[in-house]
Amino acid sequence: MKIGIQASSLKKFLQTPQDVRETFHRLKEIGYNFVQIEWVGENVPAESVRESLDDSGLVCVGTQDGFDEIDGRLDEYIARGRLWGGKYMCAIFENSNMAQYLRRNNIRVNHKEPSRNAGYKNFILDIVIPCILMFATDRCKY
Repeated sequence: MKIGIQASSLKKFLQTPQDVRETFHRLKEIGYNFVQIEWVGENVPAESVRESLDDSGLVCVGTQDGFDEIDGRLDEYIARGRLWGGKYMCAIFENSNMAQYLRRNNIRVNHKEPSRNAGYKNFILDIVIPCILMFATDRCKY
């Protein structure tokens, strides 16, 4: 069985190139094959993360970052994700930023309310969508 980890809980271990290299090697040693990369330190070059992935044998399946970091720098974040080999990029939104982002980028949220669960629509619009917006490879040239 191949398993992966979302690296958000490892933030303090991803702040320098050496941290990233050691953390990725340790993850591989304990049995992980895949990683969703999140919260890598600002001073860690993207190329260094790529090298650490290659050296450790981990495969990046995607990235996740906060909306405030991505907003206005989307091309940079897409290029970084492509370099790392990720298929998806997730953006975490605060509720206050979500509507503004959707309007500015002319994104419409389409949904259907299941007949058996009247609360589903509100759950999706009020909880799920404000938290994560996921871009698939084919939609953002990733």
